[in-house]
Amino acid sequence: DLKPPPVLVGGEPLDKVRHVAKAMGFEKAVHLMDYLARHPEMDPFGTDKRKGPQDPKDWETFAGVLVVADPGDQFWPALQLVTDVLLSPNPQAAELAPEQVPIYFSNNDLLWKEAFAHSRFGQGAYVATLRLLYEKRLAALGLSEEEIAARTSGRWNIYGKPEVPQQMLAEKRLMITAAAKGDAVPAHFYMVGDNPRSDMQGAFNARGAGRPWDGVLVRTGVYQDGDDTAHASVVVDSVAEAVEWILEHGINEGHIPAEKS
Repeated sequence: DLKPPPVLVGGEPLDKVRHVAKAMGFEKAVHLMDYLARHPEMDPFGTDKRKGPQDPKDWETFAGVLVVADPGDQFWPALQLVTDVLLSPNPQAAELAPEQVPIYFSNNDLLWKEAFAHSRFGQGAYVATLRLLYEKRLAALGLSEEEIAARTSGRWNIYGKPEVPQQMLAEKRLMITAAAKGDAVPAHFYMVGDNPRSDMQGAFNARGAGRPWDGVLVRTGVYQDGDDTAHASVVVDSVAEAVEWILEHGINEGHIPAEKS
């Protein structure tokens, strides 16, 4: 259980990430920028002089790492400090501990779409970069490939799309909402999204696990014509068209009573 002991958390916006961690029950969550404010020498290239909350000094040994959101402008210090904590739960006391603490990521999207015409890197880029640098750091400390594999096994945990637990959580929340409103329990679920690698792959993974899902891919973001659709059930131009297709498909397949449409 990671909730009682101190955990290192990362992501932007800083205040929101602090709030989310505390709301989830992590009473001793320390944001990596607050930790860095306490130990500025850990990032020799840092220019951020902002001071974080004065957490008790005994919050120096971390039981795990939670990457709540994209690191944003914190990308470099997030790589350095998280690597330090993965090497040793108390980097002030030792450079390398016998075991790695677990790390949890809320999302693994390599790409996402914003105002620019082309896709931008998302949290998945941070996950990949961190893993690469961490393993290179372990190799520099003399660990073999076999020792690195054993050290990291079961310690890197990724949630969010396209992982099946994310789809199952969505099912659970929708069923709770339907019950609270007195509606019929949903018999089928649809993932509407613009990212084949996360949105559509998530629906496909859930279907492969025996869950009742279809993916509806929209041409409003990451996906471009000619890209792999990741087994999307249909490709449409807009969210409005997605809703129309869902209603038609749901009625034809018996998932939605015709009178409810």
